[in-house]
Amino acid sequence: MMVTSKHLCLLVFLLLSLLTFSPLPASAAERLSGSLLITGSETMAPLIAEMAKSFERLHPGVTITVQGYNSARGLSDTRSGRNSLGMVSRALKETERDLKAFPVGLDAICFIVSGNSSVKNMTRAELAQVFTGKASNWKQFTGRDQPLKAILRGDGRSSTKIVSEYLQIPVSQLKGILIPASSAITIKAVAKNSGAIGYVSFGEAYRYSSRQGKIRMIALDGRLPTKASIVNGSYPLIRVLNLVAKGEPTPLAREFIKYCRSKAVADMVQAFDFINLDL
Repeated sequence: MMVTSKHLCLLVFLLLSLLTFSPLPASAAERLSGSLLITGSETMAPLIAEMAKSFERLHPGVTITVQGYNSARGLSDTRSGRNSLGMVSRALKETERDLKAFPVGLDAICFIVSGNSSVKNMTRAELAQVFTGKASNWKQFTGRDQPLKAILRGDGRSSTKIVSEYLQIPVSQLKGILIPASSAITIKAVAKNSGAIGYVSFGEAYRYSSRQGKIRMIALDGRLPTKASIVNGSYPLIRVLNLVAKGEPTPLAREFIKYCRSKAVADMVQAFDFINLDL
């Protein structure tokens, strides 16, 4: 499938962003010390925490604390100066350009159903009906008479904003059962209810489905979320995993960002079922 101009722009942005920093001299890097507080996206938090542990082993004088909330918290903490860096699991909007974004990987948002569900594909129009409360029974789509339960995540989640934009429906008009907790809670709720449908991180859904087999990621207009379709840009709900800073990062934060975007952590990114930037 041909890569769209939107995806080409994203790829150009990612490639240019990799050239942002020049490494510190080895002697300076060896003398790194101090602490960092990183807050925001709970999707990114486990990955960044693992990177932080590895960085601390390389630099014993450094302490890094990672706290997962949501992307909105990552933005607000960065703007207020509460943190050293924020985690935001989506591209920054024009109104957020007061912050600097440093991508560390790619992910996607996927819609999931129970492994017992017969649903394999839905159109954007069908999903819009589901998440505005206009559809309450799967019979409308599959012929199977079963109550439909749409599961929403909190409005501070980047996943909710991405779904809102994809469906072209304001966040305030999305309807369903609100589960503001982590993706893992949403995944378990869908796994236990054959009539449920929700949306979560591709990385987390892929990891859970490959181990548990109790959920299924569905195709959007025939385009199934896979690592290949994220890399080639054919899947529509791709998102960037960003570390963000207010102004120029401190020297310590700069070195940690550089480390998070290096080949040294490529295996970590893959281990969390995200996509490395070196496409």
